[in-house]
Amino acid sequence: QLESYKLPEIEPLLQDSGSLLDDDMENSVAEIAAFGDYCLVTIDVCSSMNNKCVLYNLKEKTVCVLENCYYCPTGTSVDSRAENHILEFYSEKTESFRVYSLDNKGQLTPILERPMWDSYIVTDGDSLVYLDAAKKQLYNIWL
Repeated sequence: QLESYKLPEIEPLLQDSGSLLDDDMENSVAEIAAFGDYCLVTIDVCSSMNNKCVLYNLKEKTVCVLENCYYCPTGTSVDSRAENHILEFYSEKTESFRVYSLDNKGQLTPILERPMWDSYIVTDGDSLVYLDAAKKQLYNIWL
């Protein structure tokens, strides 16, 4: 073990049960992902259906809470030496996927918003390829 961290932002999200109708329901950690100096924890908030993502910069000891979204792994791991990490979130409000680039300085930059169906992305950390199957178009985005 290199280091241990307390995650004080997570505990209140897990304890807040709101006005749950079913006693068996509770908030839970739905996803955890690590990339570079970052750790992302997705909390499934059952009472409101408004999931939250908590993004930690473990090197700088900073945190950012993203509301009303759900982290979706892109299927490609990017190691800590990459300059950009691709984060994709499902937005419950727009019912679409929002794709962001997170650089090693902590800058979260929106790249694109894509529909829920008939679109796919893959990345290697240097570029992102986006297939819009409905429009039959393929895009290459350099990061």
